[in-house]
Amino acid sequence: MFRKAAHIILDVAIDRDLSMAEVLGRKQSKSLVAARRAAIKKVRKQTALSTTEMGRLFGYKDHTAILHHLKH
Repeated sequence: MFRKAAHIILDVAIDRDLSMAEVLGRKQSKSLVAARRAAIKKVRKQTALSTTEMGRLFGYKDHTAILHHLKH
C-alpha cells in the first residue's frame, strides 16, 4: 500500500517539476504546499491508507495535519 502511495507522490512531484523529497519536506512555499496538498488528496482517493498512516508517510507527527490538508 505504501508503495502505491509513493508512486502517487512521485507522479505529483514530476508533474510539478519537483523532487519527491521537496513534496515530502517541511518547506512551506506556496508551490510546495500546493503540491503536498494535491499528493495528500490523491493518496487519500486512490489508496486505503488511514489518515494516521498517511501522516507517517508524509512525515507528520499525527493525522491532524492530513485532516487539515484534506479540508482545504
